[in-house]
Amino acid sequence: MKISLLILLCGAFFQAFGSRIEQDKDQPDAPGSFPLVNPDSSGNSADGTEVENATVPMSLDDVIAQLLKQQDVILHLQAEMAAKDRTTRTLEQEVQALQQRPYTERCESGELGTPDNAFIYGSGTRYRELTATFSRAFTTTPVVTVGFTELDNELDRNLRVSASVTSVYATHVIVQIGTWGNTRLDSARIRWMACA
Repeated sequence: MKISLLILLCGAFFQAFGSRIEQDKDQPDAPGSFPLVNPDSSGNSADGTEVENATVPMSLDDVIAQLLKQQDVILHLQAEMAAKDRTTRTLEQEVQALQQRPYTERCESGELGTPDNAFIYGSGTRYRELTATFSRAFTTTPVVTVGFTELDNELDRNLRVSASVTSVYATHVIVQIGTWGNTRLDSARIRWMACA
C-alpha cells in the first residue's frame, strides 16, 4: 500500500513539476527559474570554495521523504474528518428522533360541578355526567386528568364519591361524578386538565 501511494504521490509530483524541471534544465539562467533545491544543503562548491546563491537539486530520496511526511498529515486529517462525520451522523439521528417524538401542543383546563343537592335523595349507585367543551378542538385526542376541588356531604353520613373520565374527544370531555350506599352528597366540584 505504501509503495503504491508513494508511486501515486511521485507521479503527481512529477506531473506537477516535470515541465518546470525540464524548463529549468533547458534555460538555467532564465529569469524566474527556480530549480528544486534542498534547503538544508550548504552553498559550498565541490572544490571547497563557497559559491554565493548556489543551489543543489533535491534528490529523489528527499522528495520521497517529504511526500511521506505529507502522507502522515493526510492520514491524520482523514481520521479527524471520519470522526467529525460520525459525530454529525449521531447529531442528525438525535435531531430526527426529536422531530418524530410526540410533543404536547397545548393544555387547557377548567372546572365542572354538580348542581346543589345532586345526591341528597335516594340511595345506592347514583351519578351525573358532566361535559366540558374545549375552547378550540385539539389536533389529536387529548389526555385528561381530573381532581376534586370541593366536596359537600351531610354531616352524619359516610363520604363515598368518585370521579372518572368516561369519554374524551378532540372537542370535549365527559366526566362522571358518582356516589353509592346511603351517602348524601350535597355537591362536588372537579378541576380537569386536557393536554395534547
